[in-house]
Amino acid sequence: MDTKEKLKITTFGHRGIGIGEIDGRKIFVPKACKDDECIITIKEEKKYFSFAKLEEIEIPSPLRIPSTCPLFDKCGGCDYQFLRYADELKIKEELIRNQLKRIGKIVIEEPLTIISREPSYYRNKAKFHRVQNTLGFYDLDYNVLEIPECNIINKKILRSYELVRAEKKNNE
Repeated sequence: MDTKEKLKITTFGHRGIGIGEIDGRKIFVPKACKDDECIITIKEEKKYFSFAKLEEIEIPSPLRIPSTCPLFDKCGGCDYQFLRYADELKIKEELIRNQLKRIGKIVIEEPLTIISREPSYYRNKAKFHRVQNTLGFYDLDYNVLEIPECNIINKKILRSYELVRAEKKNNE
């Protein structure tokens, strides 16, 4: 496995995963943006599709912007930090419409309501993991990554996270 390939990302999938195609096989690439031209490494092959790791972006998508999070390339906690928030909302709406139509045979013409209009500190749920003395989010390889700051989690949750981390350090 671990085959390096060139890939053009043609669309977004669930959780912002970029999707491209090589020889009729769908390739799912976390942290890749629609219209990125990139180098990927195939990590896992299934019968009709593969999972890959983004190695390098040769030609970035016009949608792509620099992430405001210093841990975005490592952390598995968010998926759309490389987009302007307005583009993120459009993509999420399109994904919801496509899933309702494909799975539920439901077509909704009117605008969908997005829970938060704010691009920061809107997430009201976070699942932290603890392995030995590390408390944080899973990274892309499912190792626990401590986060010094997160600009999408509600500030009350972040304060609770900091209190638990401080207590853990006091008890070491």
